[in-house]
Amino acid sequence: MDDTRFDQLLTRLLDDELTPHESAELAALARENPERQRRLQEQLEAADLIAQAEDELRASPRFVAAVLAQTTADPFVGKVTARLPSARLRWWFWFGACAAGLFLAVGPAVLLWPKATPFARIAEVNGPVQWTGVGGHVTSESLVGRTFSGGTLESLSVDSWAVLEYGDGSRVTLAGRSQLSVVDGPRKELRLGYGRMSASVTPQPAGRPMLIHTPTADLEVLGTQLNVESDSAATVVSVNEGRVRVTRLVDGGVADVPADHRAVASVDRHAELKAVRRPNPVGVWRSQFPRGVNYGDWQTTADSGLRAKSLLLTCAKPKPLLIYVASAAVAAEDSSPLVLSDAGRFVVRGRLGSTADVFFGVTMNHPKGGFAGKYFAVRKFDVGGPGGEPFEWTVPFDQLKPVEGTFPASPVGLEIVECWCLTITEDHGLSVRDIELKSDRR
Repeated sequence: MDDTRFDQLLTRLLDDELTPHESAELAALARENPERQRRLQEQLEAADLIAQAEDELRASPRFVAAVLAQTTADPFVGKVTARLPSARLRWWFWFGACAAGLFLAVGPAVLLWPKATPFARIAEVNGPVQWTGVGGHVTSESLVGRTFSGGTLESLSVDSWAVLEYGDGSRVTLAGRSQLSVVDGPRKELRLGYGRMSASVTPQPAGRPMLIHTPTADLEVLGTQLNVESDSAATVVSVNEGRVRVTRLVDGGVADVPADHRAVASVDRHAELKAVRRPNPVGVWRSQFPRGVNYGDWQTTADSGLRAKSLLLTCAKPKPLLIYVASAAVAAEDSSPLVLSDAGRFVVRGRLGSTADVFFGVTMNHPKGGFAGKYFAVRKFDVGGPGGEPFEWTVPFDQLKPVEGTFPASPVGLEIVECWCLTITEDHGLSVRDIELKSDRR
């Protein structure tokens, strides 16, 4: 717990948001642990290098003055900063002195200068997840606790996810096969290349919204809870709290999306861009492949189906893992939320070429909220003939168990957004013809 609090305070220091009380708390936590002292020194040096690369008259003096004001007053942190190389230390104090003079000379006008680059921290990961730094270095090791200002986070499998956390408490969750780039700049700015994310954003300063870019839209977020799903053709924005401004890239069309509404920004300039209230939840659904397919090969033969496609997870532990996956988004015709009732089941129909363990899984959101977890069931199917056999698998909701994570024990009461089937290691000829969600509630 102390390490988690230390990481939070260190992020707030680098975001120029640390209060005097928090500064004293950070110093106390650093005193307790040599490893924290080393990390504090490294982060101060990194912040120094970033500041040197920015416009000295706009960003560096303000950031350095804030750091000096918040840290050197404490004897311990003063010793840490004193360990910086002498030339760099002189640079810090020279600019700190200039900044102090500027504050006295121009007063509140300095507050109009851009803040230092906001830092994000990887708070949670599960399954195959990798991080690519600004310099192109790729890693999947020891990601939790890593602090950065820019780079790309990828969730590589249908059952993996990752959580980013900013110093102000804003949290972003990436789920399933998704790619999110963090822009290295003076504000919170993200690019969702593809996939699904949810964000709980604390109120942002006036005139400095969080920006989220997708292949088809730009989003401005001042403080809200929203879910975003995007590919090269369309972006679906669902707002649960607050308000989000959506700008469609193909023609510059704009829609303000309030709470309990959604909007779709596609590449079709003739489609209407507007906020639509989400209907009441329903509990029944049936797939309409190839509509909604996220991964897999749709076959249009007489025995049509969504053929599982290979996916190599190079960062799986302890060695790369080959899986064969068919996955699809779950969405009602009228965009009603699909909530699992306390009495219901999935029915999965398909074909299997050889005996195998088949995994069925779902991605869930909280009703009117963000990512709630991933759940799965597994069953072995014995296939006798060489040509493969059809199967029908009934999965009651209470058979679905959470993938590793601090999630509710059951998906009942949650909103489903994606489902998938997969086999591991070998191609067993898995093909999914149909998936049906049935509710037994009368």
